[in-house]
Amino acid sequence: YNNPENQKMAMPSNMGIGNAQGLAQLHSLLAKKRLMSEEFYDMVEEPVLENEMDIINGYEENKGYGWQYTKNRWGEWCFGHSGHGGQNVKVDVSHKLAFAFVCNGLHIADADLVPTFARLQEKLYDCIEEIETFAWRISGPDRTIKTKGINS
Repeated sequence: YNNPENQKMAMPSNMGIGNAQGLAQLHSLLAKKRLMSEEFYDMVEEPVLENEMDIINGYEENKGYGWQYTKNRWGEWCFGHSGHGGQNVKVDVSHKLAFAFVCNGLHIADADLVPTFARLQEKLYDCIEEIETFAWRISGPDRTIKTKGINS
């Protein structure tokens, strides 16, 4: 892949050329419902297959429409996709949030099992929880305060 001729090919699904910021920015359009129709979001709000064994990855996954699904700490479905070596991108429509993790080396784990990604995801949701708690204290349970990128 580290060949300029290969990098010119228009194959974004498997070339892996980009960075976490670009990946998150693209997926943030999905998270904020700015890219697809409402019918799309109705279709992808939950997986088609739950706890199905993926014989390639060797573990159970929740899947649908080309996405892998997990739940955030509040039990709401998020969709995204992991990549070879530990890369991962998630879309959390409930919080209008997208985030991505890419790395230079290969991790022996995949998806949420990559320790670095798991820690970053945990800290991100800690921050969201703090923002939502702060917003609730100020505005009450109607949660009308808009925070930077997060509609609380």
